[in-house]
Amino acid sequence: MTIRRFLIALALTLPAALASFAQPLPVVFKDVNVVSMTTPKVAKKMTVIVQNGTIQEIFASGRALPANATIVDGTGKYLMPGLADMHAHIPPANAAGNVLNDVLFLYLANGVTTVRGMLGQPGQLDLRTQQKRGTLVSPNLYLAGPLFNGTTINSTQDAIDRVKLQKMEGWDLLKVHEGLTVAEYDAMAKTAHEVGMRFGGH
Repeated sequence: MTIRRFLIALALTLPAALASFAQPLPVVFKDVNVVSMTTPKVAKKMTVIVQNGTIQEIFASGRALPANATIVDGTGKYLMPGLADMHAHIPPANAAGNVLNDVLFLYLANGVTTVRGMLGQPGQLDLRTQQKRGTLVSPNLYLAGPLFNGTTINSTQDAIDRVKLQKMEGWDLLKVHEGLTVAEYDAMAKTAHEVGMRFGGH
């Protein structure tokens, strides 16, 4: 299996599969070669049944298929678990041209189905809402809020208030950069723990 062959196969099957995942009816990948993360061997000519975004069953091809299923012909193609990019920078929602949609599509076309955005921008929470509703072609989005750094935080109270604000706004985690004092960092970490938010950065 070559990377090029996998990407071509994914690009050909992805639009139909994405449209079907939004429906309650099952999606069947038929006669597909399954790449597992638990064994080096490729399971050839398998059938994979997915419903409501969850794998229900994997078995050797040959059995009867659900009568109401959407069938994706996997002959000569490969199916693998989605990859995750844990430190991504998603373009702003108002990026010029079609940059945002192109970036989100390219993640999927390269097998990346989960992205952790590490620099919060205006409009990104709306993108996450659209993705969850199935109205945006996008990987699953987990979003850090705007930066905590020496410019945005000037006191321990600033740190506390910014954590609480980002929790209220609905960000998934906090992004910490350089420039915080020890006291400011500790205040951020303590408040994040109290409100149930994770933080990360560099």
